[in-house]
Amino acid sequence: MKKPTLFALVLFLLLFAILSASEGSATCSIAGNVAVTSSSGADVSQDIYTAKNGEIYIAYIDSSATEGILMFAKSIDGGESFSTPMVVDAGNIDRHPRIEVFEAATNTIYILFSRVSGTGNDVYLARSTDDGATFTILPVVTNQHCWDWADLAVDTTGYIYVAYSDNLSGIYNVYMLVSTDSGASFGSPFAVTATAWEEFGPVIAVRGAGATSTA
Repeated sequence: MKKPTLFALVLFLLLFAILSASEGSATCSIAGNVAVTSSSGADVSQDIYTAKNGEIYIAYIDSSATEGILMFAKSIDGGESFSTPMVVDAGNIDRHPRIEVFEAATNTIYILFSRVSGTGNDVYLARSTDDGATFTILPVVTNQHCWDWADLAVDTTGYIYVAYSDNLSGIYNVYMLVSTDSGASFGSPFAVTATAWEEFGPVIAVRGAGATSTA
């Protein structure tokens, strides 16, 4: 249900710029607060990725008009300014985006998010192969039994790892999926945990070419 009181929340990004470096030491200064959004409602569940070339990517949920719309914005000048936020997933109720980038000649952007579906949640992946100009929505888990928080990681070969909580068996446990084709398909899920205790909100990290850690 939509909250009865709308409030304006401006998402501020605290930016750090390296202004000078000498003899192996660097001086870091705060550039200031830069407004990424200024909608009439709450901008919530933000995630951010900073690429090696200095580009900054932000995914967040805009709840100014509906329960939640997945949005995206980026900066190509180190955070001095941001693109006009664009709608990534229109007409649905979205939750908790997580953003990762496979850095190449043209960066491939991945935004994992939950979408309210039926009696529960499904997990989807928004993929951009043109550095955020357009996105394609790809299904990841669509059984309506997922917790509304999932996480992803991308390794150095471009493989995508997704961790999520699922109660299809009657209790929430953590599962992992792997995609070797940029999110076009995922292999069969395997259980990371299988206990009598319910587990929610997994976090995943990857090192190099496929060494993963899940918590």
